Amino acid sequence: MPAIKEKNQSRTQGRRLNRATTKANGKGLSDAQLAILLDAYQTMGKMLETLVGRERLYRPQFLKGLENALQDVAMGRTQEVKTFEDFAG
Repeated sequence: MPAIKEKNQSRTQGRRLNRATTKANGKGLSDAQLAILLDAYQTMGKMLETLVGRERLYRPQFLKGLENALQDVAMGRTQEVKTFEDFAG
């Protein structure tokens, strides 16, 4: 049974990876277009935080987690990751 489960997960993972290239009217997004879109998304997020404030945009649990993560970075309790294998391993 585990072999079947692994095979299904692999097939599902492939579909997820292809979604970025097939979702936009079947034409897909180039890497450059995706980078521009993500940059715009981040810009809008920063603008909203400035204009509206984090407290109105995010749930208290998220803000607490964010605060804890920023403290971990400030205290040097994080490790630089350069590849996915570094992250997963």
